[in-house]
Amino acid sequence: MKLASSILFAVLALAGCGSPTAVSSDLITAQASNKTLQITNNTNDRVYYFVAESSTLPLLDWAVCIEPTNNSCQHVEAHATAAIAYSQIVGQASAGERAVVFHWKLIPAASGKYQFDSIRNLLVDLE
Repeated sequence: MKLASSILFAVLALAGCGSPTAVSSDLITAQASNKTLQITNNTNDRVYYFVAESSTLPLLDWAVCIEPTNNSCQHVEAHATAAIAYSQIVGQASAGERAVVFHWKLIPAASGKYQFDSIRNLLVDLE
């Protein structure tokens, strides 16, 4: 019984060590800390993203970037991390708010251009 209690305590203690603000999809992990949103690419491919404060979304009319050579297409290289200051998030996000991280990969289309595979999103609580 003593061993079982010790194991249960250890499991509960380790479970509490994770960051409450880190969320993941099949492509990225997003985490907020120190007024910065960090987006880590967990894949072998470049991942594109768009970040906005959640209450600003109904006011936006944005389009998915599908041109990889366009310098305005925000992206994270394979296995890299991008750091985005809260002041750079569309809608001027601040602590206590939420940011939505839309993200996707580009795949070559038959036309020689690119298309997105699917648009994923993560809701991140900003600290």
